[in-house]
Amino acid sequence: MRAGNNPVTYYPLTPVTHSFVASGDVFGSRVFIENKGQFDSKLKNGEKIVYAYDTGDEHIYFTGKGVVYELRKSFPITERQKEAIEEGKSIVQKPDDVYLVTMNWHGASTESISIEAGLKQSHYITYGAAKYNSSTYKKITYKNVYTNIDVVYSIPEDKGYGVKYSFILHPGAKASDIKMLYSGDFDKVKKNNAGEIIIKTPLDDIIEHVPSSYTSDSIKVNSEFSLHGDTLGFVFPEGYDSHKTLIIDPWVTTISSLAANTYAYDVDYDFGGNTFIYGGSTPFKIAFYNSLGVLIWTFSGTVVLPVFTTGVGYISNFAVDKFTSKSFTGQGFVSGGAQIIRLDAFGNYDNFLSTQNGSYREIWEFGFHCLTADVYILGGGTNSNLCAATINSVTSALNVTTFNPLNPAAGQDIVCNTIDDQGNIFVVFAGAVGVSNKLCRVNAGFNNNLWLQPTGYTTLFESSNKSVYAGAPVGSSNGFNCLAVNGNYLYFYDGSNLAAYNKTTGTVVASTTVPGLVNKRQGGIAVDDCDNLYIGGVGNIITYHFTGTSFATLTPIALSTTVLTQYVFDIKLNKNTKMLYVCGSGFVGTYQASISNTCATALGMCLFNQGGVGASSTSITCATLGSATVTANAGTGPFSYTWIPTGQTGSVAAGLSPGIYTVIVFDAGYNATYTTTVFFTSLIPLGATLNYSGILNCNGAGNGTANISAISGGSGSQSYLWTNGLTTQTTSAISGLSAGNYSVTVTDALTGCVFTQSFVISQPLAMTLFMSVSSPTACVGDSITVAGMNTGGSPPYTYTWTAGPPSPTYQ
Repeated sequence: MRAGNNPVTYYPLTPVTHSFVASGDVFGSRVFIENKGQFDSKLKNGEKIVYAYDTGDEHIYFTGKGVVYELRKSFPITERQKEAIEEGKSIVQKPDDVYLVTMNWHGASTESISIEAGLKQSHYITYGAAKYNSSTYKKITYKNVYTNIDVVYSIPEDKGYGVKYSFILHPGAKASDIKMLYSGDFDKVKKNNAGEIIIKTPLDDIIEHVPSSYTSDSIKVNSEFSLHGDTLGFVFPEGYDSHKTLIIDPWVTTISSLAANTYAYDVDYDFGGNTFIYGGSTPFKIAFYNSLGVLIWTFSGTVVLPVFTTGVGYISNFAVDKFTSKSFTGQGFVSGGAQIIRLDAFGNYDNFLSTQNGSYREIWEFGFHCLTADVYILGGGTNSNLCAATINSVTSALNVTTFNPLNPAAGQDIVCNTIDDQGNIFVVFAGAVGVSNKLCRVNAGFNNNLWLQPTGYTTLFESSNKSVYAGAPVGSSNGFNCLAVNGNYLYFYDGSNLAAYNKTTGTVVASTTVPGLVNKRQGGIAVDDCDNLYIGGVGNIITYHFTGTSFATLTPIALSTTVLTQYVFDIKLNKNTKMLYVCGSGFVGTYQASISNTCATALGMCLFNQGGVGASSTSITCATLGSATVTANAGTGPFSYTWIPTGQTGSVAAGLSPGIYTVIVFDAGYNATYTTTVFFTSLIPLGATLNYSGILNCNGAGNGTANISAISGGSGSQSYLWTNGLTTQTTSAISGLSAGNYSVTVTDALTGCVFTQSFVISQPLAMTLFMSVSSPTACVGDSITVAGMNTGGSPPYTYTWTAGPPSPTYQ
């Protein structure tokens, strides 16, 4: 049950000190995804897809015979078509253009090929039902494509797009066997002046970049592509030593830039301290990071059954039920009515899909009501004045409403919302005449407003707000993260202009302009109960204190990302734990709300209902199970605890295996029940594959090499230590080793798991020959015997017989 209105004593938690920052591929999209059936409909010829590389912009499918590149162009509804819809006219949306280009290994024996995945990642990707949950990898290897030839596909860490592949030619392999035959939807294959192979398609070109080739002992080999018709091969103008392993290392791309695929537009959290982000590119994704900052799952934006996608070209939003860790997301615009789905705590479709409403076509924003646990769906209609809805938890029906019933105009689109601790709801509009760029306080009945007042700015536009974020993809969105509220004031921030408003009347109290920023290039705003503000900047979180009459500048908080110019798009503040949840252009992180550490959090019903408890946990390592502690931070007590599914009682539970645990806390004094969730990540023990040159040649002192070629298990972040008691190196590969005993220790950065292996580099003794010959002369057909003793070297020995010119050479 929810808490009542009895007075309570609130004891603040000790501020959480940990934080994490993930930069780059924040949705974990640049991986090879195992096919659990979600990709079966992609190829019409019935060929089985084993793994897929599917970022939302790049689509590459790996079969038992080779690789299929999918090139896709989508056509969102145009502004003219949208105007036609608003006029009551019907339109026909153009279907996607889809082209498939296949690369098969011509002449390969497909029966002998085996496919292995490596470098497993911490997260899985979801596609609806749990049976489609797919593991992710950074490497896949095709074994024995040709005799003694393997092909390894990997993700280039120094690139933001494309995949790298390597032909591994073991000793005795023939490079001339390699024939990559292109077929399918392309115009022609040509070789440009730079030596690249260009496969011209009706959309983006597929580019085979110039290969880099080298032997296993790191000797560079000059190589280039050969092209015969539509078939690629490799030539070596200066030849190569076929007795050594040869690596041919090209790089292939199907698109020129995917920066926006890493963009997190919106952030949220649950009461277990876990972080959720929404964004990427079509279809838009949700990613879940646990309280330690480990990526656990990513929702692909697609549900296999029932068929659902988060949409094409229209950036919507999401919300998290902070009690259950379930999340809601929807579609930005659908002419038949945008729909919402619910995901469970594991990222799976929760059998909850809203019914379509043809008068409620747009969803730009979500809100979570901490008092009732209701989820609000906020958007608009192109043929009605509807702007919001709630979902019936039984029927999944949308209960639609408007906050301006006397204004019949369509296009009353909500840009952003915020809810205070007493459950009062505030929104800002863009679009229709009479409401655009106006703030509104929603009435208790959720069907009208208490006041409607202008922001004082004209920066918000129909379908052109969130899509203006720095580097955002082509698309449309009315949404923009620009509102925050506390018990004192309502705040507005459009990326440049900052203002405070009277909550009772909606009138402006004070305003300022943040220097050096352009509006809507960045966004996000949060406020504590002492009127300390956190707003989105470039490379930092900008902080202010509002005095009631003016904004005082405070010390900004650095993002600590790998790229200093990253833009903030959204900020959420958990006032109870003093933790900021922040996301933006290629990063997500949690940060200590440092200027709020001395701010006493105001007592309110929303605060009390924040699960009533806080949870901390220890991670599961290679050697130990997890333990967790739950502490009630509201209510009067005494408290009793029930852990589900283990059945343990007490505030501390130990010996927990990987999984998700629900803790029910009963407050006998307040007669209230609270819940919280504890997450533990399953971490696979660390393993590694070591390759090294074990024997040097006669004069090979200092030429030994060793490298870690594959890592399994762990968190995906490892450090290395190579040593022989005298020499220490910290890379994944070393060279220049002389004879001696060595060891390598691989340590996982997150879990502390350790892998150690020893190896020996040896060098043969110099060879000495003591020889006697049975006869110094002989006739044709006679035999000569060499007798003696060989020492050193590495037997068996070979002998070369050479006659003086012009006689031939015998062996």
